[in-house]
Amino acid sequence: MNKGSHILLIPLITSAAFLAALPSRASWFSLRNQAKKHMELGRYAAELRDFERAAQHYERALQENPRSKPIFFTLGALYCKLGQHEKAEQLYRQLVSIYPFDADARLCLGSVFLALDRPTDALQQFEQAAHLNRNDDRAFRNRGFAEFLLGHHVNALKSLQRAAELNPTNALTFYDIGMVLFMLHRTNDACRALRTGLALKPSAEARRSYTDLLEACAGQTLRAAQQAYRSNDFPRAEQLFSHLAQLYPDYALVHAYAGHVYHHQKPAKFQQAEAAYRRALAARSLTVLPPLDYALVLDNLGMIRFNLGDYDEAEQLWRRGVLLDTDYPVIYFNYGLALARRGLYDAAAVAFADAARRDPAFVTYVNHHAALENFRTTPAYSNLLATFARELLTPTPR
Repeated sequence: MNKGSHILLIPLITSAAFLAALPSRASWFSLRNQAKKHMELGRYAAELRDFERAAQHYERALQENPRSKPIFFTLGALYCKLGQHEKAEQLYRQLVSIYPFDADARLCLGSVFLALDRPTDALQQFEQAAHLNRNDDRAFRNRGFAEFLLGHHVNALKSLQRAAELNPTNALTFYDIGMVLFMLHRTNDACRALRTGLALKPSAEARRSYTDLLEACAGQTLRAAQQAYRSNDFPRAEQLFSHLAQLYPDYALVHAYAGHVYHHQKPAKFQQAEAAYRRALAARSLTVLPPLDYALVLDNLGMIRFNLGDYDEAEQLWRRGVLLDTDYPVIYFNYGLALARRGLYDAAAVAFADAARRDPAFVTYVNHHAALENFRTTPAYSNLLATFARELLTPTPR
């Protein structure tokens, strides 16, 4: 059915209804009860995630009660769950025809248009919804998102800021504001918006977006600081990373590198390194720290704690690192040392084997490390040597 015939469908049905005999009160109540029964069965099926059967019951319910908004809204949502967006479009168009001044109906129709990659049609519906209900933050947020998709960034920002005024607790609104501000080259403001959204409702996607924005803000200074660190220009690196940490306190990678600078310079500044590493771990709730960088932080912080005699925390940190399954062999070796120290030789042998699979040089470390004398007298060590001979002399791809 094309759009034109669909628009004429509802008036024709309405006109025919005036010619039909009016139902009795008993039959009217029977129809309502039938609709209620199918709604309850549909709700039960939906709870079992049988959305197809749920939609069938709601279709029957709509036949019995063809002006029920709850049935329309629920059936449309079920169609969307099933990926049947064309059917949802037809349904919501019918709803809009019956209730042209219902903002929620237009919001639903606009959302279907977004799913169908028709942002222009979606924007038209969201504009109508915002006009019908000037206090509905969803209408302004959806309007702003559609404007963003169409490249109307200035208008999108106005719509989204209005949505935030109406509902300052919706994290998604602030995520969208951050995206729009970034497209408008207002990166610092974009970071603040994403930070606000993350404080309201953390998500992995938002953390990645926030990390990308902070990287864009740090830009050339970050690259210069990393180069200074790699060149062993520790005074310069310390200065730059300290500055970046003050500007972007949520940027986990900056704190991680600051910790490396303190930890690897001579003489090392272990207290400052530990503080920086702990800030990096805390900042992971807001920004992404790549697995290898995360493992380096855990390994170095574990070594600091180990040297201070805090063997329990050191082991816990190294265990977190090995569970990341990176190609960084040192943390597997250190975890093995911690296990061997407690006499858990079989578990230590597994950790040493994991280290050697990533770098065969760690076979030599196990054979000669002074802290492993007792370990080398155990069957676990003999079994490990056999593993080395079997696997490492004829390595297979990991």
